[in-house]
Amino acid sequence: MSIIEDYQQVRRKLATARHPVTLPEVHAGGFQLHTERYEDMQALQVRLQALAPIEGWYLWSSGKDLQELGHPLPHPQGWLLAAEARLEDQSSLQIRHLGAETWQLLRFTHDPQQADKVYDEIYHQRDGGGTLRYRRYFQLESTAILSAAIGSRLVAACFLGYGEN
Repeated sequence: MSIIEDYQQVRRKLATARHPVTLPEVHAGGFQLHTERYEDMQALQVRLQALAPIEGWYLWSSGKDLQELGHPLPHPQGWLLAAEARLEDQSSLQIRHLGAETWQLLRFTHDPQQADKVYDEIYHQRDGGGTLRYRRYFQLESTAILSAAIGSRLVAACFLGYGEN
């Protein structure tokens, strides 16, 4: 039995327990990661406009701004500290301010052919109603002695968009 089958069996048992617990479904799959570095906020903004995110959020040094579907990029409100967005091709962006005038842009593209990881999809409550939807990827861990998966660790969480759940 695979670790996914083991997990699904536990998931079903917990769902029908006296005090039910709901766990998300897990699937085999991974991601391709593309990284870019910017040392100029204007160059980063030009790149973001070219990528044309369809929804996401931006955290500026003066506050956060949620970008809704179909709206243009927000105007800068101080330093961009962090951001997450979803693109038309369903890839997920993360932007991190690394200090001074340096930013890192990470682009995650889902790859269902990679079987070295498992993933689930979860929802987080959003201020003002609705939810933020994420896909979390876990790397399976094993030992050389057992040669079997004995656990997992979170390796990425990718923004998938907003939801109503």
